This record gives sequence, structure tokens and C-alpha cells, in this order.
Amino acid sequence: MSADDVGGDGNLDGEDPGARTRLEVLRRAAALVYVDDVAAPALDAADAHHLRDVLRVGVSETVVASDGLGCWRTCRLADAVPRDAGLRRRRGAGSAPAEAQRSHVEPLEPLGPVRRDDPPARPVAVAFALTKGDRPEWTVQKLTELGVDEIVPLLTARTVVRLGPDELRRRALRLRRVAREAGSQSRRTRLPVVREPTPFARALTSLAGPARLAEPGGAPLDGSTAAVLVGPEGGWDPAELACGLGTLDLGPTVLRADTAALVAAVLLGSQRGDRLRDAGGQ
Repeated sequence: MSADDVGGDGNLDGEDPGARTRLEVLRRAAALVYVDDVAAPALDAADAHHLRDVLRVGVSETVVASDGLGCWRTCRLADAVPRDAGLRRRRGAGSAPAEAQRSHVEPLEPLGPVRRDDPPARPVAVAFALTKGDRPEWTVQKLTELGVDEIVPLLTARTVVRLGPDELRRRALRLRRVAREAGSQSRRTRLPVVREPTPFARALTSLAGPARLAEPGGAPLDGSTAAVLVGPEGGWDPAELACGLGTLDLGPTVLRADTAALVAAVLLGSQRGDRLRDAGGQ
């Protein structure tokens, strides 16, 4: 059952979250939102709009506020405050400018203590070659849901997508937003690190832990592997295959690049002992 399948109104009725399992608390909450400070949680205008107007979360319902770094607590929406109420009182008339509405925050009422999820003892990473269109966004979304700790979009010799410095930064920001949205849906209290699109050679030195290249005919996964690199649809360049990393076989069929990234994530998560239903919380 996914977080969206939670029955009832999501209200925990003020019960001590310590009396429940961690996963049950997260799944029964009406939503999970990311805040800057768990000690004094507050929603920005965009998140407040999403909770109230899109998800229709009411003031009696419980949400989880997390900093995305492992700290979280149960909260309740405070009474709604019009975004421009303060400016109207000060200025007398007129509506608040767009800048003020974007910077507006609404407090959350804490219901329980701040809790902390420890980082995984064995973090895992998946690097995947950028493809055209919106498939990289889909891939980051699914890798986030599966509990991958580090996600690296790759620029390989046969990568079709060519990006300038400004577009690299914009693409990274977009992929991080996708990861944030997916983390909220899948109840991740610790968000993955999403790197800026990275050249293959640089990725070899930046990935934490032993890495292998996904390649048909490679060896089966063993316990030493912490990162998997997935190449483009055209396959790895011979020079990349000769980089010194071992190769990893992902199965008997020819996979799309984005599908291969997900298979790698499942194998890595299974290897470190994660259950798929808990992967979103690590």
C-alpha cells in the first residue's frame, strides 16, 4: 500500500508517535512536507497552497514536517492566514505583491518531539546517462522512491544531450525539485543527493564506495558494490568500458537506460537488506 492509499483522514488523534512504528506514523499522516527548521516548522506559500488547496488537508489533520536530512516530527496545520493579511493591515488597501506572497510562511503546530532517522549504514548510488525529453525526471523520481541515496546524471561519450553551463545548473535544480516531490510522496525523511550532470571521468572519482558499470554479460552483483553506472542507449564507449571498473549484468533482456537505472537501484537496495516498502524512509 502506498502513502496515497492511507485510509481515513490522516489524523493521529494526538497520540504519542513513540507508541507507533515509524513507518505507520509516516504512512498515516495526511502528507509529508519539507521545512527549513524542524524545531520551528513553517510552510512557504507554495507548500501551504499545495496542502490546503490541492491535497485538501484540514486543520484537524496531521502532517509530518521533515528537514530532508533525517529529522522529522508530527504537526498540525495552524488556522489559515490570508497571504496578504499583514500587508493589508500595514498598507490599508491593495493586494500583496507576488514577492511577498512567495515569501509568506504559515506556521505548523508541533504535536510530537523531533525524531531523527540515522543515515543508512550502507548508502547506495546510481549514476545514469542523460537521455532526451523528460525521462531523466522520471528516472530521478523513481530512484528517489526506491531509496537511492545519491543520484548522478551522467554525461558520457555517447550521450546525445549536450548542455551548456547554465543549462546544467537549471537541469540540476529541476531534478532536485523532482526528487523533493517524490520524497514527499514516498515519505522520505532523508532526501537523496542529486548531483549536477557530471562527466563520466569526474563521476569515477566522486562516487562514494566501489562502483561498477551496468553491461550485458557482466558479473552478478556482489556485496562490495555500492554504486552502479548506467550508460546511454547506444552503450558505453570502449574507452569507458576500459576505465578499470568491473561490469554488472542486470538480467537476460536488453533494457532501456532508464529501466536499467531502476533495476540497479532495486538490486542495490536488496543487497543492503532494505525492504522495498521501507526504502522511501532512508
